[in-house]
Amino acid sequence: MRKKLSTGIRVASGLAIGASMVLVGTSPASAALGKTETAAASCGYYHSSDGWVKYKNCSDNKYKVWVDTLDNKNEYWFCASAWSDRALGSTHYITWAHAFERC
Repeated sequence: MRKKLSTGIRVASGLAIGASMVLVGTSPASAALGKTETAAASCGYYHSSDGWVKYKNCSDNKYKVWVDTLDNKNEYWFCASAWSDRALGSTHYITWAHAFERC
């Protein structure tokens, strides 16, 4: 019984991890999340080569973008214009940014 239970837990936790990985890429204006800036178009949240976190909207629509900070106190949202690229702050302070609805 103990062996079956631990196997079930491993399968359930594996499914949960797989589901969360699928959900990460579902924000409407993001394609390359959390990647370092390259010559190819980086869309969504990314780290630039100069130590800044940026958000690039690769869409024809405006989107509200939520910005999470390390201290969870000074979080904010902004309206990203179509095809805009905006610096959000230092990689040491900004932890995540994602589009959540149209402006």
